[in-house]
Amino acid sequence: MTNLTAADVDALLDGLTNCILTRPELAQRLRGPQGDQGPGTTRSSVQVVDTRWRMKECVLFEPDLQIDERNPPGDVLTVRKGSIYRNVDSFCQRSKDVIATKGAETVRDNILLCVRGVANRWWTFRGLRNR
Repeated sequence: MTNLTAADVDALLDGLTNCILTRPELAQRLRGPQGDQGPGTTRSSVQVVDTRWRMKECVLFEPDLQIDERNPPGDVLTVRKGSIYRNVDSFCQRSKDVIATKGAETVRDNILLCVRGVANRWWTFRGLRNR
């Protein structure tokens, strides 16, 4: 995956965005069960979600990460407590898991911290111009 074209990266990021932002089942999971939230709601029935973004929990997406003695082959590398994803589908699945615990808005606001290498360069030089 070291010879990605701009079109390849564009397709990867479009797929990532679609997976995160346009999946109805994710929105339903984030909303949780609908019920009476009126005055009778007790403190024990309200679920508190920790939406803080911690870099140590962050997974990285670096599709062009070179393979060498420090970075063995594979779609997902474990580095200390974190992970580096070379495979966009694996990264999207992990992003869905994070959305379920942190919320879509938190992930949307911080997802660019996770994009490295050619994907980051694409976003910086092409994605921002198209906004």
